[in-house]
Amino acid sequence: MGGAAGGATGAGGAPATGGAGPPQCAHNLDCPAGNICHAYDRTCVPRPNANSVFVTSAQYTGLLGGLAAADAICAARATAAALPGTFIAFLSTSQVNAKTRISSARGWIQTDGLPFADTVDALFLPNAHVFYPLQANEFGDPVPPGQYVLSGTNPDGTTSTNTCVDWTADGLFRGGVTGGSGYMWAYNVDASCFPLNMRLVCMQTSGAGQVAPVSPPATRRLAFITSTAHLSGGGLSAADTHCASDAATAGLPGTYKALLAVTGASALSRFNAGTAPWYRPDNVRIADSTADFAAGKLWAPISVTANGRTEITNNAVWTGAPTPLTAATADSSCTSWTSAAASSVAAVGLSSKIDKNYFDYTLADKRWTEACNFDSSHLYCLQE
Repeated sequence: MGGAAGGATGAGGAPATGGAGPPQCAHNLDCPAGNICHAYDRTCVPRPNANSVFVTSAQYTGLLGGLAAADAICAARATAAALPGTFIAFLSTSQVNAKTRISSARGWIQTDGLPFADTVDALFLPNAHVFYPLQANEFGDPVPPGQYVLSGTNPDGTTSTNTCVDWTADGLFRGGVTGGSGYMWAYNVDASCFPLNMRLVCMQTSGAGQVAPVSPPATRRLAFITSTAHLSGGGLSAADTHCASDAATAGLPGTYKALLAVTGASALSRFNAGTAPWYRPDNVRIADSTADFAAGKLWAPISVTANGRTEITNNAVWTGAPTPLTAATADSSCTSWTSAAASSVAAVGLSSKIDKNYFDYTLADKRWTEACNFDSSHLYCLQE
């Protein structure tokens, strides 16, 4: 990730944003009691008045010994990190939905100070909309994206049939991934229960407080994903019109163009590099600078539409090149977006990613492309 990100507003309205100056801490135990090491700039700030949520630093199999044993693991990890309150494991079983287990709580902030979600409904379909993807452990240290987490839970928060026999025996588990947008923190994979490489999501249920990102600086620039898919064939101007239309409908300030490479020109060459940070319309910081944008060092995925509420999770996005700084070729950009032929292809990114895969999705060392007549790929739109 980059070096700064928006904080959260607790029930009392006080922003937890970190201070100025050099880093004071590496993780939360470096800070005085009642403080956390904020991801914004690694300074110690008061712990927000909200529920904490974290991914365990330790890894487990799906054979946890049952739900009560999993809750005990979360309680122990919270105690080890000096986190106050009551914590439970986010797990479903054949007898109870994980969503029901947290239904009486509201407002979760990660242990590094970044807001996760305000309400239970925001965690699941049909309203899935998390702020910063879940990837901090109990000590506030970052967990790499793409790590499996156990959940046994469907995208709507209900129980799956894949729960490692209620977390007691081998079989299959349903789970999410760290760094996942939308509902992907809880649902992204079905896999074997036995490998010792899964983590738990531990959620506090004893706190209270409304959670939201703090207001961005006036110098910020906005980026969003189109609310509908974009059909290739109209050239760059049609893509820019699509972005401008979405922005106008949402009442966003400024002018917007599509983040697309064309033959002879990179996607980011269409924009003023500048040093201003990039934000989503929901006030979540995407990247500290255009340089970080180019390098795939994102705080959060570009998965929210211009209205700031709707999340487009895990969708293909037209890009046209391996990086935002690389010019396209005719063969990687649907002939600069003028072709809609099924026989031609273009490079795509994935809207759920916070690394280079947001722009150039690579799976098993294979660069992902879509045919130019593909009707489900969206656009990234950036403010000029």
